[in-house]
Amino acid sequence: METVYDWITVAIFGGLVVLFLHRSVQPQEPQDHILQYLPPSLGCMAANWVGNPPQNQGLISFLIVLVVLLYILIVLKPFGFSFKIPKREPIRRRSWFRLSATQGRSVGKSLERSAVHVNRRTL
Repeated sequence: METVYDWITVAIFGGLVVLFLHRSVQPQEPQDHILQYLPPSLGCMAANWVGNPPQNQGLISFLIVLVVLLYILIVLKPFGFSFKIPKREPIRRRSWFRLSATQGRSVGKSLERSAVHVNRRTL
């Protein structure tokens, strides 16, 4: 274990093992499948391989580690972590009925001007 990527990926893999063992000894039926642990473990292997010499691609290895951690949080949900996207309120658009009196007049005048312009062209 020579590089920082060795330590980081081994720590993440150790956490995966502890999470799997903790969930496998619980009395109720497990909610996750063993194959769900395969992508993050392969990601740890890839991040370690890319971060070690002769590749020395630190940024790529860092991004792989981030993806692995996001996968663990979103799919495996350790510590009862729930990833919920908050609902947004719909955007209220201005309707023609909410226009003030001055805005209504200017819109009405511009519509009259365009109607007169169209009528002159058709004649």
